[in-house]
Amino acid sequence: MPWLRVAFLLPDSSPRRVQTRLPVTLAKFLAGRELSSQEFFALWRRSSFALGEASCTAQLAARLRGVPLAQVARCAALGGALRLHHDNVDAGPCSLAFASQIAAAGEGASPLEDACLVRVEVGSGRHAGSARVAVRSADHTAARALCDAVLGQLVEAGVPAGGGCEGR
Repeated sequence: MPWLRVAFLLPDSSPRRVQTRLPVTLAKFLAGRELSSQEFFALWRRSSFALGEASCTAQLAARLRGVPLAQVARCAALGGALRLHHDNVDAGPCSLAFASQIAAAGEGASPLEDACLVRVEVGSGRHAGSARVAVRSADHTAARALCDAVLGQLVEAGVPAGGGCEGR
């Protein structure tokens, strides 16, 4: 995370310097993206995206257990940084599919290479109360950061992820 340093003078002309970390997250640089189900799965299956996958399982926050899937989707969308796909992209009844693009993409980069794809599977039956988040991107660091951000919205604050995080 970046540091912010502010140097200033007090009324008695004594110098002061304050430094703090800025709370900059990847979600600040994402814009929701609309993809057809064919485009979504073509990217999801692309080898550069599969190699950049980050996934994690954890227990859902108590406030999200037993609520409609739409409420879980609102939490996972990171304030609009991820666009939820309603056109049955994922066939599972308790699955959500999101797509986003890094807004500050470099020139000459393909818009599809800057995409981030997210799948959230909410457990049912004996897995009720748990969720699996899988993020694929051409950049593993971006996928890991986005996976952590989505997971942070779905789990209790201060409770570590239960199923262990993994990345390829």
